Amino acid sequence: MPEDFYVKSEKAIATMTNVDDKAIASLIYLGGFRGRDLAKVRIENIDFLTGEMFGTTKVGQVEGIFNPAMMDIIKDHVKRTGGRTSGLLFEGLTQVHKTQGII
Repeated sequence: MPEDFYVKSEKAIATMTNVDDKAIASLIYLGGFRGRDLAKVRIENIDFLTGEMFGTTKVGQVEGIFNPAMMDIIKDHVKRTGGRTSGLLFEGLTQVHKTQGII
């Protein structure tokens, strides 16, 4: 990886003007998510007190944890999108990736 990768990544995220894109990029950067995995995260599978994520996929049980910085991003996103309690965290992300050939 290039020596200045992290500096350039942080600068690129900081200059984003679309808050949803910034949230997605930040979670990918902080958590090492692949776009297609982040596109499948469901709000009801996140414990907002502990940061734990759980769910079942076609390959089995999925578990993980969001650190406090990531939870701040997630909570802000959920609040900005109407305080939903279920559904995909980032609605439409899967379709965008399919359209662009990313997933």
